[in-house]
Amino acid sequence: MNRMHHVFLGLLFVVTCWPNLAIAQQQFVPDERWAMTLYTENDSSYYVPESTADRYFTHGTKLVLTHQPAYADTLAQQLGTIFPIGNNEPVDTAVGYVFGHNIYTPDNIRNTVANPNDRPYAGWLYGGMFLQRSVNDQELDHLELNLGVVGPAALGEPIQKFVHRFTDSPEPKGWDDQLHDEFGINFIYKHKWKFTLAGDAREGFGLQTIPQAGFTVGNINRDLNAAATFRAGWNLPNDFGPGRLDDVLAATGNPYAKDLSIYGYVRAGGRYVEHDVFISGNNDHDSLGVAEEHWVAELEYGVAMAYKRFMVHWSNRHITEEFEQQERSHIVGVWMVSWSQPF
Repeated sequence: MNRMHHVFLGLLFVVTCWPNLAIAQQQFVPDERWAMTLYTENDSSYYVPESTADRYFTHGTKLVLTHQPAYADTLAQQLGTIFPIGNNEPVDTAVGYVFGHNIYTPDNIRNTVANPNDRPYAGWLYGGMFLQRSVNDQELDHLELNLGVVGPAALGEPIQKFVHRFTDSPEPKGWDDQLHDEFGINFIYKHKWKFTLAGDAREGFGLQTIPQAGFTVGNINRDLNAAATFRAGWNLPNDFGPGRLDDVLAATGNPYAKDLSIYGYVRAGGRYVEHDVFISGNNDHDSLGVAEEHWVAELEYGVAMAYKRFMVHWSNRHITEEFEQQERSHIVGVWMVSWSQPF
C-alpha cells in the first residue's frame, strides 16, 4: 500500500468516526434500527437492456450503513441554526456511513490513444458520513460529507480490467491517460418534501409526489440540483422515495412498509454544473479534460418492492450530454438492495 492510500484511509477514519469519538459519553438508543444498503449502477446489459458498451459514467458501487444513535439528535441541534427545518416541531434523526467507488471512461474504451475531445479515464474512491433529519414524515434534510481520492490510487484501472476479464468483456486500453492522484472533498445537501395526492399511502393504493432541491460543493463536484419523484402503488413505504448512488434512502423514523409494497415511479430533474473533475480534469489542469455542459437533465423510471425491513428496486436513468463534445446521451441502470434489523 503506497503513501497515498495510508493518508486517504486516515482521513476516511476521521470523517466516519469523529462523532463517536467526540460524543463518546452518550448512550445509544437501546432499540435503534440499523440498516445496510447496497447501491450499484452500471451501463452494461445486466442493468440496461440491449446496452452494448461501457462509456462515460460506466459503474458505481456504494455501501451505506445507517442507524439512529442518540448523538444524531445532538448533531441535528448543532446544525439547526445553519440548516433550520420545521417550526420547533419534533425532529427524527439518523446518521449513515458510506464507502463507494465510481469509474468513468471515454466513449470508446478500445482506443489506446486518448481522444482530446472526450472525457478522461478516472476512478473515484471515497468514504464519509451523513446526517438526516425529518419532520412529521413530510420533510427531510440530508447533509453528507465525503472524502476520497481521484487517480491511480482510486484503483479504477485494476478493478475494471478484472471485471472485464471475468465477464469476457472488451479490455479497456486507455487507462495510461487517466487523471492523476488528487484528494477530493464533497459536501452534499438535499431537502425533500412529500405530498400524498391520492389514496392512503400506507394501506392500499396511494399516489405521492416527492419534490427535492439541493447542492454539492467541493473540489470534485459543484452544482445546484432539483427533481421531483412521482410514485404510485400499494402499501407505500414510509420513506422519501427510492434511493440511488447519489441520493440514498431516508433512514429516519420508521421508513418501512407495513405489508408487501409494490410501486412504480418516475423521477425527472436536472442540475446546473459549475465543476465536475471527472469531465474537466484535475484541478491543477495538468491532465486531459473537456468543457462541461452546464445544464444536465435526467429522467429515471423504475419499480420497487418492499416487505417489512427488506427492499429492492431497479431503474433506468437517462442522462443528457454532460460535456460539449459528447455525441449521445447516456443510460445507466440502478439496482438497490436494503435490509434493516435491530441488532
